[in-house]
This record gives sequence, structure tokens and C-alpha cells, in this order.
Amino acid sequence: MTFGNTQRIHYVWLVIAGFGLCSLAGCQPTSSERSVNQDSETSSGRQGSLLPSESSSSVPTDVPEQPQQVATTTLSVMLQGRFTFGGPPPAPRMIETNLAFCGKTKMEDESLLVDPYNRGVANVCIWLDTDGVQSPGTATQDPVTVLNENCQFVPHIVSLRVDQTLRIQNADPIGHILKIDGFQNEPVVANLPVKNSIEAVFPSAERVPSIMTSSVYPWMRGYLIVKDHGYVTTSQRDGSFQLRGLPAGKLRFQVWHEKVGYVREVKINNTAVEWKRGRFEVELQDDTDLGEIVIPADLFAT
Repeated sequence: MTFGNTQRIHYVWLVIAGFGLCSLAGCQPTSSERSVNQDSETSSGRQGSLLPSESSSSVPTDVPEQPQQVATTTLSVMLQGRFTFGGPPPAPRMIETNLAFCGKTKMEDESLLVDPYNRGVANVCIWLDTDGVQSPGTATQDPVTVLNENCQFVPHIVSLRVDQTLRIQNADPIGHILKIDGFQNEPVVANLPVKNSIEAVFPSAERVPSIMTSSVYPWMRGYLIVKDHGYVTTSQRDGSFQLRGLPAGKLRFQVWHEKVGYVREVKINNTAVEWKRGRFEVELQDDTDLGEIVIPADLFAT
């Protein structure tokens, strides 16, 4: 169709008039027009939004909720130090026995081991005591093994997680009768024949180390630390210790030794410090060395 100038003017006025009448009458777009408009709006700025509509109270179940962003820490912080004896190092106490099947006539009493050269105290136990802090991942399924060897528990102190298996193997040519006593778990009493082993699982964490003893040989004594996390260690022969993989932040620790119980008094940098019930707090933002921690000699006399 061909329009002249006059016809074009009349046509434009007719279109304008038509839109005005439609607006006054409240005309609505057709369903196809609505679809086009909605698609256009989505593609121009709302595509991929996981926010619920104003009339909805929850995120649609078929769309994963956006995880909350929380501050996390890298589990690579280490705490270390060295426990020393606050006095001249005592000579090691020896246990004498004439029992040939124990493999030797003299055994070192492991209840107090002090390095004669640097006064380091071995077997000081230290563990994380901060509520709500869990070790990453799950506990290893590998059993923790203790040997009955030469009528001693080897190693003298072990730690394990709740529900982790403890295996005690008898490497001696004689049988043993074992007993494990704690506060939160049922006691274990077992006959351990020659070249055999027993296993036990402890479902609850213990506040202090459980004691392992022999009903036959009174000098046989060892300790078992049961916690719901893996942040546990004991000092080496030179008194040094390391706790690795700790979360950064303000943490509380507890220190225990079998001759002392909770280590309540120490000296750090020649300053006397009181640790109530063996507890101390430290802010860890990086690897931290507490240096030399002196335990007064008179605490070991009890």
C-alpha cells in the first residue's frame, strides 16, 4: 500500500488515538507479549539469581542454597616448647627384679625421666582443652598399639581418639593380666596369653589419662589419653614437644604429668606463672615457641 503525505498524517493520528483509548480502557498485553517481556527482563538483569521471590519464604528445593561465607583458618599453626626440671637432674631410678623372663635384671622407672645434660623432662602430657574444637576429618581407623615387652608397657604413654581401637600385644614369654581404669569408660580387665593380643574401644573422652597396670607385676604402669580430637602429645626425652595442625586463634591447653598431676606452677622467662588445674591460654596466629618451661623440682616430690 502507498501513502501520500496527507494520508500518512491521518494514519499517525489514528494510531495515537488508538493507544490513548486503549490506555484509558486498561488494555493488558497478550500472553505472548507477557512472555516476551518476562524473557527480556530475565535476560537483561535477573538471570541466575538464587534469591526467592517476595512472596516466597524459602529457596526452591531444586536450587542449592548459597553457602554462608564464614571466616576460616588454615590448620597449619604449631605450638612448641620444652619442659625442664627446676633443679639438679635426679639420677634415674631403677627397678630391680630377678625375673629372667622380663629380659633384664634392671628396668628404668619411667615415672620420672630427666635428661642429665639439659634437664629435659620426658612424658609431660599436653592437650588442647578448648571447647568445640574438633580435629579435621575423621579419626584414623588404624589401631594404636602398645606392647607388653620385658614386663613394661611400650610406649609408656599413648593417645587415641574416641572409638579408635587400642591393641595391646604380649611380646613376653609369659602371660599378663591387664587392667585399664578411667573415669568415663568401663574398666578393662583381660588375661593376655603369651604372644597374643587384646583390643579395646573407648566411647567417651577422659578428662585425665587412664592408667594401665598389671595385676601380677606392680611396677608395670602405663597411661592412655582418650580425647575426641587428635591435638595431644607428650614431651620427648629432652623435654621438647610439638603440637601441629592447630587452628589459629585463642586456645586453651592443659598440662599433666604422672608424678605431679596437673602442672599448676611453672617458670617462663624466669617469671613464676600459675596454671590453674594445669591450664593456660595462648593466642596463636602463627607457629609459636613457648621456649623453656621450668617445672619446680618440689612438685615431683609428691
